[in-house]
Amino acid sequence: MSEQPPPAPTSGPPPTTLPMGYQPPPPPTALPMGYQPPPGPAGPHEPPVDPPIEAYRPIAYQLPPTRKAHRGRTALLALFALVFVAGAVGVILVTAADGDPPPASGPAAAAAAPAPPVTATLDLTWPEIRAEPESAEPELRSSQTGGPTVVHFENLSGETVTVSWLDYGNTPVRYSDLPDRQGYDQDTYSGHVWVVTRADGSTQMYTASSSPARVVIR
Repeated sequence: MSEQPPPAPTSGPPPTTLPMGYQPPPPPTALPMGYQPPPGPAGPHEPPVDPPIEAYRPIAYQLPPTRKAHRGRTALLALFALVFVAGAVGVILVTAADGDPPPASGPAAAAAAPAPPVTATLDLTWPEIRAEPESAEPELRSSQTGGPTVVHFENLSGETVTVSWLDYGNTPVRYSDLPDRQGYDQDTYSGHVWVVTRADGSTQMYTASSSPARVVIR
C-alpha cells in the first residue's frame, strides 16, 4: 500500500475546536408578513405602561344647530333688549315727573325773575303805589338789586287791562289779562317796573316798593 501525502497547508486562522456535546442553535423561524404578536404581560425587563392604554371609544357626533334655532335665539335676545330699554325709559320719565323742574335759563329765566315765592295776604291797609309820571316813563328801568316783595293789582277801570313786567332789556313781558272788578297778587322784586296797558293802547307804569303794596287801576 502506497502512503498518502500529507494535506497541503491552508491560509487563515486555524479551525476552532468545539466543546464536546455542543449543539448549534436552530435557524430563526420566519414570521408571516404583517404578523403582530398578541399583547401579554410585561416581561421582567420591560417597564409597565403608565397610564394604561384605554380602548378606543368613538365620540358621538352632534349635528350643528339649525338656522331655525339660531333665529329663535336671536329673536329672544332682541325681546330682552327691548324690555330693558323700555324699563329704563320708564324709570327716567317717572323720575323726571316726580323731581323738581329744571331751572330756566335765557329769556325764560328773565321773564320768571319777578315771581319769587312770597307769602302775603291782601291787606286793605297796604299803601297804594301811584303811577309814574309820563315824563319819567322813558327813563324807567327795572332794578336788579331789590329784594322780594308783593304787589296786589286791582282793576276798577271798567275794562280788561293787561299787566306786564318791564324786563331788564326794557321790553314788556305779559303776565296777566285782568278783567274789570278783579284783582290778584303778583310776586316781584323791589324796584321792578310794571306796565298796565288799556284797551286803547295807553299805558301806566308802576314801580314795586320794598314792602307789599297795592296798584289800583281806575
